[in-house]
Amino acid sequence: MIAALAALIFCAAPSPARPASGSPPSAESIRAVAVRNFSADAENLWRYSHLETEVVTKNGRTTRRKLWVYYVNGHQVSITLAVNGRAVSGAQLAQERHAAQMRAADLRLRPPPPSGSLVFNGRAYPFAKLAGDYLYAPARVEQWRGRTTWIYPVTPNPNAPARSREEQVLLSSEGEVWVDAQDLHVVRISLHTFEPVKYFLGILATVHSAHLDLQLQRISPGEWMPDRTDFAFDATILVFKRLRQSKLQTFTDFQPLPASGTPSLP
Repeated sequence: MIAALAALIFCAAPSPARPASGSPPSAESIRAVAVRNFSADAENLWRYSHLETEVVTKNGRTTRRKLWVYYVNGHQVSITLAVNGRAVSGAQLAQERHAAQMRAADLRLRPPPPSGSLVFNGRAYPFAKLAGDYLYAPARVEQWRGRTTWIYPVTPNPNAPARSREEQVLLSSEGEVWVDAQDLHVVRISLHTFEPVKYFLGILATVHSAHLDLQLQRISPGEWMPDRTDFAFDATILVFKRLRQSKLQTFTDFQPLPASGTPSLP
């Protein structure tokens, strides 16, 4: 659910064409550019391996993992390197490598995800259609990490239908989308729910609150990769079961994959 929310919001964010006046453009004028740039960024990620640290807290219990990640035909393959600050044993690492090789072999036989769409739980979400889930107010200009940034306040589009549980949460959220003014890429998305989200009148589940902060890093001019994702929610499942969960991910050490597409496993 975390990955789906991040990707759904990311593709809906503006990535504008540079206006002649130097002032931020309206989001409505740059929707096609947003879809094109997101598609390029998403596919560029497939060409790299990287390290990922994730900290998951579920009902007060926290687990920390360090992963090495790469992509085969646009699908993720990962190897666990450490758990709760301790490196996995040699035997565990060998098992992780074997599992990764088996998954990679399977993924080589599968087609890549559809271009211009996010596939989650077997459902395809076209980026162009998702871009209409939000309304964008005029942007303000700020400096962020030493770079000029356009910040667009966003609110849900009341005319956008919720086509999934993830979109239902998105359409009950508001926040900001940050765009790098030089590279014209989304660099940060910050959203939070403003009302509870109920499924089947709250009988199946109620999301009392949720927030997402997604940040990107510039690894070369015009090329941005994930930097940090912070997601948390508080929900009730089947009326009685309370679930409080958060996931913090940080991404480092992006390395281009070899021409063969098969990296040397750690």
